Amino acid sequence: MQFETRRAEERRDYPRFEIALDVREPTGRSRSCFGDLSPEGAAFVTTAPPLGDSVLVRFLLPNVDGHIVAAGRVIARSGVAAGTQVSVIFTDIHIEAQLAIAEWAQDRIVQRNAQKVTRARGEKPIPLTQVVSRGWSRYRPSSAAASF
Repeated sequence: MQFETRRAEERRDYPRFEIALDVREPTGRSRSCFGDLSPEGAAFVTTAPPLGDSVLVRFLLPNVDGHIVAAGRVIARSGVAAGTQVSVIFTDIHIEAQLAIAEWAQDRIVQRNAQKVTRARGEKPIPLTQVVSRGWSRYRPSSAAASF
């Protein structure tokens, strides 16, 4: 019961990051906008579509050649100053596309956190190239026992 009373953005399993999206509604109307993207869905500001409608979302990722297209269903709408915030959950997306989105999002998290990571003396952030050269993977150290 408590899960149902929380707001939609609090139920997300993945963080979302801003990206340019092309959205096509069932009526055939298309629009380009900036929105937020995660492996399981997207959010963007628009005046349509209504709750429950299906949409196609198309976007480019730097780690993928060509566009990714995903079908989704509108699960939430809320008013904002620029229009209506629409949240979409993907209902049909290729697994490799979801993995590419997850990798892209993880890269964004690593980049954001790398700005916060400093050496013991607090001098400079550790460059990502140094992290990679130490054999650390994007998700965890390649040999967790050896890194501690």
